Order: sequence, then C-alpha cells, then structure tokens
Amino acid sequence: MLKHTMLAAAVAVMLVWGAGCACTGCEGQPVPEDKIDFVGNWNGDGISLIIASSGSVSYKKVKGGKVEVNAPIQEFTDEYFTVGIGPATTKFTVDKPPKLKDGKWYMTIDGNELTRPE
Repeated sequence: MLKHTMLAAAVAVMLVWGAGCACTGCEGQPVPEDKIDFVGNWNGDGISLIIASSGSVSYKKVKGGKVEVNAPIQEFTDEYFTVGIGPATTKFTVDKPPKLKDGKWYMTIDGNELTRPE
C-alpha cells in the first residue's frame, strides 16, 4: 500500500510540475548559500541527481525499481532536503555532504554514493 501511495504522490508531483506549476507556493526555494556545494549533476550506480541553484531537483533511479522525481526544493537542512509540491513530497537523507577529493566531488544520499566532476 505504501508503494502505491508513494507512486501516486510522485506522479502527482510530476504532473503538477510538468504543467508549469501554476499554483501558489509551487516555486520552491533556491539552494541556500551554505549548501551551494550540492548544486550540479550527480551520478551514482543507476542514479542521476541534478540540483539547480534555482531550487529545482531532477532525480532518476533505475536500479531496484524505477523512480523519477522532478520538483522544487521545499526545505534544505544539514540532514536532508525535501522536494515536492504541497503534501506530495520526497525526502532525501544526506548521509555524507559533498566533499572534494582528487578533483571530484563525492556525497552520499539515501545510502547511495554520488559523484560529480569539479
């Protein structure tokens, strides 16, 4: 049942976001200055995460069941960031924040290590 609820929420977010987000409060929030290292195109094993400085997030996961989320950031803390519209949200847990090592950025989100070039 939970999977169906999450799927319905994800579909609702994608539909509203794809329709141009014509509702009040759908704009999301720009990435805070202290979180600017999160901005960019991140990739991992079967995962793509794009975080724009304007506050939009595009997430695709193909391993272990396909998931796709395209939505604005609603909240960004040290421990997580939430994207979505209204009650239809997705929370991403920040296990390890971005860190630059040997010319490449690394971070771990929801247990998945992601990388992006410098």
